[in-house]
Amino acid sequence: MEDEAEASSSREKHELKTSDASALFDLKGELYRKKLEQRRKVEARLTQTAPKRNVLLLTKEEEKKRQEESRKRQQRIKDLEKGIREEEEARRRAQKILEEKSAIYNRLSKGETLVYEDGQSIEFLVDFDAKKREEARLRAEEQKRELEEVSQSDAVHFVPGEEQRVYGVSHVAFSESETKRQQQMRELLELSKKTEEEREKRKKILERRRLANLERLNNMRKRKGLEPLPLTDESTKDEQEEEGPFLDIPLPLEPEPAKPPSSEAIVEKKPRFGIREWDRGKIAYMKWIEGQRDERNEEFRPPASYFR
Repeated sequence: MEDEAEASSSREKHELKTSDASALFDLKGELYRKKLEQRRKVEARLTQTAPKRNVLLLTKEEEKKRQEESRKRQQRIKDLEKGIREEEEARRRAQKILEEKSAIYNRLSKGETLVYEDGQSIEFLVDFDAKKREEARLRAEEQKRELEEVSQSDAVHFVPGEEQRVYGVSHVAFSESETKRQQQMRELLELSKKTEEEREKRKKILERRRLANLERLNNMRKRKGLEPLPLTDESTKDEQEEEGPFLDIPLPLEPEPAKPPSSEAIVEKKPRFGIREWDRGKIAYMKWIEGQRDERNEEFRPPASYFR
């Protein structure tokens, strides 16, 4: 019973009894202000944004990266300037050497003799003037020898370069020199011989294949009870076709040369009619043609079958 009384007493509402009402209102007002201030602080914290960062300012990493790029750029500029200076120095040095060589060549071409400071003559490894003269002399001797070979040869050869013609694919332009010509002809004959040998080999291979196919076909015909085909040689067959079947065909007779008309022959003239309007001016031309035909030599006259 005592426990129930204590629980009921704890559930009872506590009442604050005071005799000063103004003090109570002041307390409520102070509580309201505290709550309002606390709410404002929370709202200010929620709506507060971070201060904007100045775009002109750089971080330490960016500043370090920029300095590294600047250093590399300066190094590249220095390397390029150094390379340009070296190239310019090499160009000036080469130009100076060329000018010295040109001056020496001019003096040598004038017949001067170059000597060292101690008076010894300069010996060059290569005498280019003498070398050029020697090459010209050898070239002239070669041309002279070829001309002598051509003049001594009794054979008259065709020179393809002297005639403007279009030759076929089998045309071979031989040299005018008899020695080179004979060598080229021997090479051409050897190539022709090799070509014939290759053709014969291929022909034999094809003939063996044909006989093998024909033998297989005859075996199939035997199994079916048919007559086997004859194993004739293809080359013999070709020769028979070339020589045998066409030998009995008579050749056409050669046309007899036309005899000139005798003076006693009576020429029947066709009746002549008046000149048509569209034939005016053609008569003189036809007369000229007939006159030319009369003056023509009979050996060059067309055959009689031409006028049929």
